[in-house]
Amino acid sequence: MKHIIKIFNFGVLDYKDAEILLNQMKAKGYVFKSTGKGWIKGFALFEKSKTANPCKYTIDVRCGLTENDKERYYDFYKDLGWLNKDCFRNKLHIFASEQDQVLPLYTDEASELENLKSAIDEDAQAVKHFFLGLVFLFCIGLITYFGGIGLNRLASYSLLVYMAFFFVYSMIQIILSLCYRRKCRQCMESGDNFSDNKLLKEVRAWYNFVSIASFIFFPAAAIFGYFYAIWGQGTNYYEMFGLEWSFCLFAMSVLSVPLLLTATYLLFLYPKQAKFKALSYIGYFMYYISIYVFFSATYLIR
Repeated sequence: MKHIIKIFNFGVLDYKDAEILLNQMKAKGYVFKSTGKGWIKGFALFEKSKTANPCKYTIDVRCGLTENDKERYYDFYKDLGWLNKDCFRNKLHIFASEQDQVLPLYTDEASELENLKSAIDEDAQAVKHFFLGLVFLFCIGLITYFGGIGLNRLASYSLLVYMAFFFVYSMIQIILSLCYRRKCRQCMESGDNFSDNKLLKEVRAWYNFVSIASFIFFPAAAIFGYFYAIWGQGTNYYEMFGLEWSFCLFAMSVLSVPLLLTATYLLFLYPKQAKFKALSYIGYFMYYISIYVFFSATYLIR
């Protein structure tokens, strides 16, 4: 297989796992090409190569660099033998080297820990997830209160499970961010080695699973809700939306997934093409139309 796509949903806390994945794929003969650049970002494309692969991949964590800062930053490491290959979510800077003997990005663990601690502070995941958790909690309250009024059980229960998962995920991310920051400080003071948190890997695995499941669920539920509403409540549904408008919503929800996936793949191959990024966001708009179809159709299902 020429191209392989891998989940690449890593952040500041688990960038070492991303580094391990890149080097594992390199050992199998796959060269890293790009991470997602459109709406779908948490994936990476690898290409089978018969030529010599980079000897090693490494990742540095720097948050919020401007374009001018990036240029100076990349030039500095280029002089050391590290070529920048990509930047994931403006946080994880991916470097590769074809030299057998190349200096590491950090010559001692203390400086690497200091940089990680600074990145955690700049990334402010604890603050972001705190406010996200409040939003999810507020949505859970709204769904619980209004669920029996405007939505059927399928819609309200689906949203409750969806929101509850991401609320718990936000709370765990807050705890992990604070724990990692404290652990970095303790390691710098004591000189101990910094070891990864196994809980973070489990959380990331569940998050990836639910994200993919929910991505598939809403268009599938839109299809089910559309036909169920027409067959079971046809007259009311047509009166509410009109046949032509209902079909347009249905078609957009069905086409959103292949359009998003196609745009994502094209952006892997041509990450600087603005037209493919625009295509991705058109698919993003169509995808959320599917959610509208789902709730509008299930509104009539009791």
